[in-house]
Amino acid sequence: MHVAMPFSADGRRMRAARGDEWAGVTVHWRSRTDRVEWDDGISPVLVAAEHTAQCQPPHLAIAVLDSLLHRRMASLGGVQSVLAAMPAHVRKLAPLVDGRSEEGIESIARYRLHEAGITAVPQVPVPGVGRVDLLIDGWLAIELDGRETHAQERAFSADRRRSALLLQHGVLALHFSYAHVLYEWPLILATVQAALRQH
Repeated sequence: MHVAMPFSADGRRMRAARGDEWAGVTVHWRSRTDRVEWDDGISPVLVAAEHTAQCQPPHLAIAVLDSLLHRRMASLGGVQSVLAAMPAHVRKLAPLVDGRSEEGIESIARYRLHEAGITAVPQVPVPGVGRVDLLIDGWLAIELDGRETHAQERAFSADRRRSALLLQHGVLALHFSYAHVLYEWPLILATVQAALRQH
């Protein structure tokens, strides 16, 4: 949990509390001029975006910022202005924000591929097939399964059919899960790099 506090708060109660009472809580000390945040008890969207960009790793910050744009909770200009006022290591995220990503997992994978020097374009339409999650060099599709399991036979069969249709259009599809992206990133990166080398 993340809690925003004004600079005027002295934090004595927090320091006096037992450690386990604040376990898992990140406190963001803010300026007392942010009256709306204190009066309403909730941070405005762009202020929350600022907190996120400051405290989360870049791949997670990108996922949140992309989601704000995709869900039309913030404008690109608003997000860019927040990032422009931040330290250099956060400002570098500005050109990478992309509201076309439909899921956070796509944003995370796209950012991590970018870190490896690989450009992946989100939600590219392929005629007769539909959109692919990420497309690299116009021929390598990265399809990402969300947290929901694809164990149902119908979904599994539809994915295999989709991969076959993509290949007919000259697009090779690699399928990875939510868990692969979050916990086994080296596997994905090595697989993508191997496919690019062999093409």
